[in-house]
Amino acid sequence: MLEHVYESHAEIEDRHWWFKARRRIVYGLVEDIMDGAQRRLIVDVGCGTGGNIGPLAHVHDCLGVDTSDMAVSIARTKYPHCSFRLGMAPESIVDVLDRTGLVLMMDVLEHIPDDRAALASLVEALRPGTTLLITVPADMRLWSVHDEAALHQRRYDMESLRRCWQGLPVKEHMLSPYNSLLYFPIRLARWLLRRLKLKSQSHSDFQLPLGPIEAVLAFLFGAERHRLLDLLRGRTKRGFRRGVSLIAVLERV
Repeated sequence: MLEHVYESHAEIEDRHWWFKARRRIVYGLVEDIMDGAQRRLIVDVGCGTGGNIGPLAHVHDCLGVDTSDMAVSIARTKYPHCSFRLGMAPESIVDVLDRTGLVLMMDVLEHIPDDRAALASLVEALRPGTTLLITVPADMRLWSVHDEAALHQRRYDMESLRRCWQGLPVKEHMLSPYNSLLYFPIRLARWLLRRLKLKSQSHSDFQLPLGPIEAVLAFLFGAERHRLLDLLRGRTKRGFRRGVSLIAVLERV
């Protein structure tokens, strides 16, 4: 990411509706995955400024890893109760893999030129039984100046994301679009920005709307956790048809 994107990210990730709703969804999946898990450590690969792993560290043994000096420094300041490391994965986490039950890669793969090689390297290092939760932005039709400012290489569809782990020693437990209810409004807004050749002054989607609007957006997005939990638990075989992002749960075998 560019420096100003890190700073913006750190400033509002605990207040922006998108971050709050995504945490609500992911934390529900995390609790389900970790319920009864023998290995108790959660590792967040590409943790950024710590907004995902930091709050989890209040109830779980957690470690965040990132390649950005600035991001790790911000994370350590914001979340002193959580452990953070500067480095690449899996090289920087080999000493904790024997006690790692869950690895998070939340909006990480889209930054990496060779995403499949990066995922393969991590998967090969994980111990059998370790769960991997991945999120990525979806649908190249939603490409915007935010993607460019965040140095994204791509947005994914289900087929292109699944190719990242095809042939690797993993079992796919879940793959679905999410942030589905807001897909068409977001797609329309981005189309209009391109059509009218308008640009956000911040070059970022991380802007706080008015309070009542934010509450509605957070509710709509966060409510998707129920269907995703049912999908993970095998109570339904159908995820969402489309979404602004994709979410996957894999198990190292």
